[in-house]
Amino acid sequence: MRNKIKKLAVFIGILVIVIPFFPSSVSASSITENSIFNLTNSERQKNNQPALSWNYKLAQAARDKASDMINRDYFSHNTSDGKTPWTFITAEGYNYIYAGENLAMNFTDSGAVVSAWMNSSGHRANILSNNFKELGVGVISGEYQGYTTIMVVQMFGAQATSVYEENNESSSQPVKKTPAKPVVKPEVTVSSDSGINKEIEVNVTSSSTKILKKRIEDFQKACNRLIVIINNKDKQKT
Repeated sequence: MRNKIKKLAVFIGILVIVIPFFPSSVSASSITENSIFNLTNSERQKNNQPALSWNYKLAQAARDKASDMINRDYFSHNTSDGKTPWTFITAEGYNYIYAGENLAMNFTDSGAVVSAWMNSSGHRANILSNNFKELGVGVISGEYQGYTTIMVVQMFGAQATSVYEENNESSSQPVKKTPAKPVVKPEVTVSSDSGINKEIEVNVTSSSTKILKKRIEDFQKACNRLIVIINNKDKQKT
């Protein structure tokens, strides 16, 4: 039975450069999804972080988000009707445990976009985060508030570890993780062996015998004292 995955959204960053675009600059743009992806991994490599893998679901979610911002004329993490960025990710069937989003617009060069993100603490944190394993990028051009621009969206993510993992060897069969045998703490039991009762009975009997013996001895001493007293009285009479 699959456990419900608790989704955790990390810091999301937004970057706006308010310099209106002109059609000529858009046509001359050198921003591509692939270049943004490669430059992001270059920054991770410089900071001793493992490279992110390209994920087509995250890429489609990023494209959908960029298109939605163009079509509905907004620029923010949440849509105009209040939907979060994670709505786009889950809509593509990406079950995440960590997710993040970076946004940018009004750039014509991929290097400038990534450089600006790296100079912003929040965006930099997303790019270099250990939590993320995969990345998708969306680059969409269109009209925003009366002028032509390019929306750039990064969607970061990490999926839950599957029960099945591929073997490093050339085997077509998945290797299923075998759960460790559960260890049950031994119960603390009280023995009902009659030997315990026998021991108690012996102790009680032994104790009773000692008491009875002492009482007999005391009685004998009392009798002896009484005999002495009687003998003394008889001597006095004679």
